[in-house]
Amino acid sequence: MKLDFTYLHSRLARRIFWLFVACALLPISVLALISLFSVSKEMKQESYRRLSQASHDEGMIVFERLLLLDENLRLLSEHPADLYSDRQSTALANADSHFRSLAVLSANGEAHLLSGPEIERFSLSSQEKTFLSEGKTLLSVQKCSQPMPCVYLVRTLEKDQRGFQYLVGVAHPNFLWSSDDLSVSMDLCIFGQEDQILFCSRAAPTFVSESSAGEFTWQQGDQNYIGHYWKLPMRARFLQDHWTIATIEEENASLSSLGQFRRSFLLVILLAVWIVLFLSLFQIRRTLVPLEKLQEGTRKIAAGDLQTRVAVASNDEFQELGASFNLMSAQIESHVRSLKTLNEIDRAILSSWDLDHIVEALFSRLPDLLSYDVVGITVFGMGEQQSANAYLASSGGDLRIVPAQTSRQDIEALFQSPETFVVRPGGLYPGYLLPLVSQGIANFLVLPILVDGRPAAVLAFGTVQAKEWAAGDTQQARRVADQVTVALSNICLVNQLKQLRWGTLTALARAIDAKSSWTSGHSERVTTTAIKIGREMGLPQREIDILHAGGLLHDVGKIGISLQVLDKPGSLTPEERLHIQEHVLIGVRILKPIPGFEEFLPIVREHHEWFNGKGYPYGISGENISLHGRIFAVADVHDALVSDRPYRKGMPLDKAHAILRDCSGSQFDPQIVDAFFRAVQKENALVDQTSLQETVFAASEK
Repeated sequence: MKLDFTYLHSRLARRIFWLFVACALLPISVLALISLFSVSKEMKQESYRRLSQASHDEGMIVFERLLLLDENLRLLSEHPADLYSDRQSTALANADSHFRSLAVLSANGEAHLLSGPEIERFSLSSQEKTFLSEGKTLLSVQKCSQPMPCVYLVRTLEKDQRGFQYLVGVAHPNFLWSSDDLSVSMDLCIFGQEDQILFCSRAAPTFVSESSAGEFTWQQGDQNYIGHYWKLPMRARFLQDHWTIATIEEENASLSSLGQFRRSFLLVILLAVWIVLFLSLFQIRRTLVPLEKLQEGTRKIAAGDLQTRVAVASNDEFQELGASFNLMSAQIESHVRSLKTLNEIDRAILSSWDLDHIVEALFSRLPDLLSYDVVGITVFGMGEQQSANAYLASSGGDLRIVPAQTSRQDIEALFQSPETFVVRPGGLYPGYLLPLVSQGIANFLVLPILVDGRPAAVLAFGTVQAKEWAAGDTQQARRVADQVTVALSNICLVNQLKQLRWGTLTALARAIDAKSSWTSGHSERVTTTAIKIGREMGLPQREIDILHAGGLLHDVGKIGISLQVLDKPGSLTPEERLHIQEHVLIGVRILKPIPGFEEFLPIVREHHEWFNGKGYPYGISGENISLHGRIFAVADVHDALVSDRPYRKGMPLDKAHAILRDCSGSQFDPQIVDAFFRAVQKENALVDQTSLQETVFAASEK
């Protein structure tokens, strides 16, 4: 089975892991170290206690043996006559197992051997003699022929005729220094005064014994030893300061149980560590799998995949979190979809000033935002009982426009609920809802649309079955209604601006024409003719608007021309002709700084250019002259021919038309001239039809 630890790449996983380590492994490790240290210390102390007890016990054994030797010596000293009689062998036989040698000593140091090997000659100090005189046993350690010093015990005898005064016994080493009572792992060393080695079962250790008892360590080669010493007090009994009893043991042997404990304890700690690690990794994985799913879900949502859902079946809070996440993602998806739809509606209805286009764009996107059967917008006009247009569309259906009748009472009732209200069956429906009712709709959510404080339209969502509109749905519907309100307001403002613009341009054209009584109305007449030509040529409305505005301003440069030249009844001199031709460039200079008037400049600049290049001010020809300039060249000359001038009367139409035909291809673009005459023919046919209708009407009246 392959273990997967990739989830530990997560910072959270590592944080939880180290939290487990800090909260579990660290305390376990610290407690383990403390326990190991405490147990090790206790076991070492126990070893030292054993050594201490052993040194004390061995010291007491040695002391008891000394007391036994003292007792044997005392018994021999109480019957000195037996030492020289036939009972000597019997008396000494009891002491041979305890003493290696026995002798009597004279005051001058001469010795008489009673049993055993010869003893070394030694003398007694005055202090020792005084001590012996008190009937006590003197213990003395002296060098002898043996590898170790000999232990002498001396007691006072009654001075006999031979002059012997002291009984001396040399303790048997096998009796005095036996270590059979010790553990097999222990060694025994006994030191006399000035650390003189009396006995040692192994190489003697070196240590400083300052106190009456204590611990010491010792190293020999690569082996470590521990030991304990105890100073056996003997001065009161044997006039000997003390003997140091030391028990020694190899550290490994002494602490073998500690080593076993450490190994067992280490195995237990390792087992605990592995259990904690396993549980922590298991818990981390159990925790991280739902978190990874939630994290992946959030990443997908952040990347724009709002349909992401997560499946968490952990039967805990993570499962509840997963359910909350799915609910949140669904709400986000719905909210984003609504915002996207609202944004699309915003762009669609605010990018156009045409009501039909706005309603079509709105109805095409509403099904993505709200649930309904039919939606309608009724746009009001003015008047007591007026007609209105109702735009209707079913969910996913085509747009239809039907007439609707509304009363002032219906419109004024909208002021009572300017936000939203619901209309259900059971009463009279307002007139603006009747087109929807005729479609089989009975339940409505109505949203008044107010522009400049008065109802301009009504947005209504209809359902066949009764429906409780949720707060979120009504808010969305209100947002849409507010967007329509802005769109209608923009349309009104644009219409007002257009009216203001055309009014301003017309007033400016009349002001220009009013400079001379001979040119009054010229700009408006030329503009009307140019528009007729443009429509005959099938130009789009934008081009027609350019012709309209540019035509009203095409002679604005005449403001800078002398009135004497404009109203001169006779022919113009060459200088005067050049002066009046300057009105073209003057007009360009006047209009050029005005933003938005750039598209009118070709009309002002080129309406006196000729198709053959003989016009002014630049002498350009053919299609190098803008289409608008070529159209106004025809319209301007036509009005000039048929209008009165200071130097001549206006020409009849047939003569003016003949001149236009004669100049087609030279002064004028032939296509423009043809379009002009087609427009004239259509206008004449319309006039004839109107006259015929008036005649028929007049005859019927008689």
